[in-house]
Parts: sequence; C-alpha cells; structure tokens
Amino acid sequence: MKKLLLVFLAVMLFGMSSKAISNAAFIYSTDLTDANSFKTLLDANGFAVTLIPIANTETADFSGYDVIIISNGSWLSLEQMNSLNSKNKPIVGLGTGGGKSFDRLSLVIGYNGTGILNGNSITVHDASLTIFKAPFNLNTTNGATIQLYTTSSNVYCKVNPTGSTEVF
Repeated sequence: MKKLLLVFLAVMLFGMSSKAISNAAFIYSTDLTDANSFKTLLDANGFAVTLIPIANTETADFSGYDVIIISNGSWLSLEQMNSLNSKNKPIVGLGTGGGKSFDRLSLVIGYNGTGILNGNSITVHDASLTIFKAPFNLNTTNGATIQLYTTSSNVYCKVNPTGSTEVF
C-alpha cells in the first residue's frame, strides 16, 4: 500500500515542476513512528527527508526544501498554513490532516472523503493541471475517473508549486 502511495506521490512531485525534487520537509504531529515510516520509504527512493514537528511549522527554515509534505495526523492552524503558503514551495497534504490543513485556507478539497481520492480512484476536476500532463500525459478530461490502484484507501493532496492556488 505504501509503495503505491509512493508512486502516486512521486508522480505528483515530479509532475509539479521541471526541477527535480530531492529535498522534502515532512511535517508531523505526534505520530513519530508513522513519520519515520514515511521518511524511511521516501529516503529509500531517492528523497532526502527532514522531519519537522508541527509546533515548528511557523519558525522552521524551509528555504532548503523543494517540497513540503503535511502528514495525515497534522491538522495545521490557519496561521501555520498561511506561514507555509508564504514560502512559495509546493505543498502536498496527506490524508485527513493534509486535507483539513488546506481547508483552513478555504480550499474546497474536502478532508472528509468527498474530495480528491475515494477508494482506489481519483476524479479529475481540472485536467489542465501538471499532474495529469507530466511526467506522462494521461490524456484525461474534467470529470473523468482515473483508477490508481486496486486496494481501497483515502488520500488527499494539494499542490502549490508557485504560490498560486490550484484545487483539484
């Protein structure tokens, strides 16, 4: 399951920009075991990951990172999300915590399962987004459903590569 999430995450990360992403800041709340599990998984697949406690979100220096990942258990406050958003870095939100964190910015992602991915497929809300075009063009249309894998799970993602807001 985590290997499939890695594939989805990697497609998102490499599809956001022509610049290779190698350094990731991973914001976690209290579940250090889960955070270390993601770190190990991403490190083993070529990403250098630094774990950042949620309490340090507003004070941490994110200048050396290519992407910021919000863990499932990290429900960031509006102030913390505004601080991250001001860094002009791509942000990926995982699970309920990631989705709820983006809801703080009044983005209509839907952390309760009505948003990005339900079960094993994703509904395309904006086919013009980079994730659907690179590194492979999926030739999809708005409203289409793309099956990602065969087991059931919920994943929520928000990509913000240039500081602009993209909701899908």
